[in-house]
Order: sequence, then C-alpha cells, then structure tokens
Amino acid sequence: PLLFYLLLPLSFVCLSSHFSILMTMRKKLLFVFQENRQCAWALLEYVKDVREDDWDEEQPAQKVATLLTEPMVKLHRAGPLTQETLRERGVLQPGQSLAECPIPWMPSHNEVIDYLRKCAVQAGEQDVKDAVEKIAAMFSDITPLPPCLVHSDLHPGNLLVDQALVTRAVIDWEEVAVSDPRMDVAQACLACEDQEIVWQLYAEQTGLELGSRIPWTALVAMMRYMVHVLIDWYEKTGKEVPEKNLSGWESLCSDAEEILIHLNVLPNPSEGKSKV
Repeated sequence: PLLFYLLLPLSFVCLSSHFSILMTMRKKLLFVFQENRQCAWALLEYVKDVREDDWDEEQPAQKVATLLTEPMVKLHRAGPLTQETLRERGVLQPGQSLAECPIPWMPSHNEVIDYLRKCAVQAGEQDVKDAVEKIAAMFSDITPLPPCLVHSDLHPGNLLVDQALVTRAVIDWEEVAVSDPRMDVAQACLACEDQEIVWQLYAEQTGLELGSRIPWTALVAMMRYMVHVLIDWYEKTGKEVPEKNLSGWESLCSDAEEILIHLNVLPNPSEGKSKV
C-alpha cells in the first residue's frame, strides 16, 4: 500500500476547522502533529490500487474534465468563506478580522495584475507590459465571486485514481488558499485538452455565473509565463535566481506562452520582442 501525506500551511489553532472541510472530500485523517509551530501535517489513510501511469493521456477530454471538476465542486462548497462563517467555524476569534485569518488569502485578480505589472517593469519587457495591460482590460467589468477554499494546483497528476477511474484521493495541498473560485477553475482548465469543458461543467454543477473563461485563462497563463520572464531577467543581469527548484517550470512556461499567443495577448515570437 502507498502512504500519502497532506501539508496544510495553517496554524494549529485553525486546523480543526479544516477537518470538516477535508471530511467533505471523504478522507480519513489518522493523526496530526505539529513541527516548530510553523505548519501542521495531517497523515492520510493508506490508498491502495491507484494508477501510477499518465492515465489522463488515454482518456477523452470529457472524462478528464469530469474528474477535475468533481473535487473542485466539493471543496468549493465548503465555502463561501466570509468573516462570519470563519468565526462560526472557530477559525477567527471574536473581534478578529479577515486580515488576521490564519488561512492563506490569495490576492484578488486586481492585486495579481498589479503585481504582474511590477514584474513586467522589473524585467523591462515591453511586450510583457502590453500583455499585462491587455489582461487588465479584460477584467475591467468583472465582479468577484464570494471567496472559497481553493486547491490552487488541481491537475491529473494530483488525482489518485483507481483502475475504474474513480478518484480515491486528492494530493498536493500546500498551495491551498481562499480565493475567487474561478482562479481554481482556470488552473484546472489549463490541465485539460479542452479547457472550455471544465469551465462549463463547473458552471453547470454549481449554478454559478462564471462569465467568460478567457480573462481567467489569460491571467493564470501570465502568472506562469512571468516565471520565465523573471528567470530570464535574473540570468541576463547576472543575479542569482531565488528559486532553486525549477524542474517542471520550463514546460509550464512554454505552454503558458502558447496560450497567451493564441489569445492574442502576446505577439507571435516570429515578430520579435521590443524592450525598454
């Protein structure tokens, strides 16, 4: 049997509130311990007979989309997370505000865009600056949805499925946060061959008015592509790259660039890149 663990970037005082959320995912927590009071670890039950191959490559897009959507719907229904609901669950104590919430709170889409602007200026890439402004324009009339708990990295590799393609567990929770659910859905869309299927399935199963997928796809793709832009800037300026473990980022950044070009956010590389 295989033994998997779950890392929750939460303080111990709020871990109990996550038990009910995790149990909605039908997982059995065996025990919990704390290390240096910086993070809490929850050990999951043994998971037997899960497939270890790239199972999604042989499945139709509809099946992959369905398996990606199911855990998102369950997880997001644990919210929405507001100051009132967090107090009801004991995560926030009386008198505490959302700013004091021990659960990581993902920046809003406008805050993410502002950060991407700063990164583009630092890198000195005019095409990237223009791309960020195009994405900002896409969000000019988008209203945020109530925030909920999001996985932030849902893709087939983080689903443990058995031979019958039934999801037995969801792993890799270190990026769990609170955010607009569309950030989670857009991340999952990029992991599916037909991105629109995931978006539509999620909308149908939740009844939420998601609006267009394009702005969110562009935003998530730019977040990934910006990693490549900044790494390139560090190398060109002779500075040390802060992140040491960059395995896997090359393909993610390449895929993100293709998406941005397809959406006409970035120009085709054959046209050249202007710099300031």
